[in-house]
Amino acid sequence: MQRRDMRKGKAQIEQDIYDALVAFIEEAIDGTLYTSDTRPRDSKSEDAVIVAGAPSSDQWQVGRVRILVFVPDIDNNSGRPVKDTERIQHIEALAEPIIDTLHEALPEYAFDLFTAPDDGQIPGTEEHFVNIHLQYTRQTF
Repeated sequence: MQRRDMRKGKAQIEQDIYDALVAFIEEAIDGTLYTSDTRPRDSKSEDAVIVAGAPSSDQWQVGRVRILVFVPDIDNNSGRPVKDTERIQHIEALAEPIIDTLHEALPEYAFDLFTAPDDGQIPGTEEHFVNIHLQYTRQTF
């Protein structure tokens, strides 16, 4: 009997994570969850994007994934949009519930934070993002 290879590629892993998180994320934010390179460039919504790196090809696949949540800037009556610090802090606090949701839905994966959540600005836009950077190990046998 031939051994069935259960290793997954980047797109398959992104889809697993998308399927596991779509209901949770779309309840937690005011936008839509997307896989990498599918968020509309002109979106003004508070969207989330899953971006997976290439996984290893070992029997225990390891890899990293980022969940980027885009947060529109707010008007603080200064005449220019600024970072919505309160909203960013709220989204950063979703990191542990995201990991819990992934563990529940994807038992063949073990997820942990790779780095603490952080934020950044999108040059040329009026939005910031929260970066929830995870690492995982996935059993393939």
